[in-house]
Amino acid sequence: MRTSKLLCGIVACTAALTTGAARAGDLGGMFVNTMGDYFRLSSSTEWSRLELDDEKYQPGACAKSVAAQKKAGGKPADLMQSGKLEKHPKAKGGAVPFSEADGICTAFEAQIKVVASMVSIQRSVEYMADKKGPPTAQTAKGFNIGAGDDVIKQGKTCLAAVEAMVKAGKPASVKVGGKDASLADTKKTCQAAVAYGTAFNALILEERKAKRAETAKKYEAAGIKGAKLDLMIEYDDVYWRVKGCEKTDDVAVLAKAKVLFQWLENADGTHTIRTIKLAGNKVVSKTDKKYQFESQAQKGCK
Repeated sequence: MRTSKLLCGIVACTAALTTGAARAGDLGGMFVNTMGDYFRLSSSTEWSRLELDDEKYQPGACAKSVAAQKKAGGKPADLMQSGKLEKHPKAKGGAVPFSEADGICTAFEAQIKVVASMVSIQRSVEYMADKKGPPTAQTAKGFNIGAGDDVIKQGKTCLAAVEAMVKAGKPASVKVGGKDASLADTKKTCQAAVAYGTAFNALILEERKAKRAETAKKYEAAGIKGAKLDLMIEYDDVYWRVKGCEKTDDVAVLAKAKVLFQWLENADGTHTIRTIKLAGNKVVSKTDKKYQFESQAQKGCK
């Protein structure tokens, strides 16, 4: 019996401890550890790539986590005890009241914006680091139209970030890639990224324009123009089909054709025959019909 009373006393003692000043486990170790990370990151711009991409460090995640703890019964007086919270102004023995959680989230949310700004600046700086001058026709050769759009967007985001930092009265320099850089110089890098992307797109368009003009010559020589010429140029690198699904790239045949076909092989193993009806140099209609088997599709060019 004495043993039972002793055990009961230990339980009572444990309960007293967990409802008093040392309630380290009240809110769950994982939650407290994450709150410690939120506090740590709220005063740092040196976030790792993993932290930048982690869902739990995205906007709104901290508040959502705190709300879940409140719903589960978390009280303002409950303590969050973690070595990561030791530098919190309300910390006592490494423990911070749960009532401070909302403040940690507010600071964290504000820091997310700062870090996002730093990341956008970093990306433009990294991209422009090996660019010794403006893009050339050679460097832009073979790229799709709009390939420079991401660089332009990146540069504009970088500019907005720098301007926001200036407006907020931030220090005249920022740490980029481990080195201090003035906001004035950083802004020039952002502007250079926008200019580079814009010039890159312009070179691509010039190349496409020249290529189009060269491709158009053989069709124009056969009297093809207008919408039909656009069609011929768009599909210049594929075979056309005529009635019976026979392939042809004979420009004279294409110039006289009143109906042309395209055979498309679909990912699911089916086949699509596209029928294009023409009236002179006008495209009258385009229709697609899917067939289960190749033998069926073969009869679709009629």
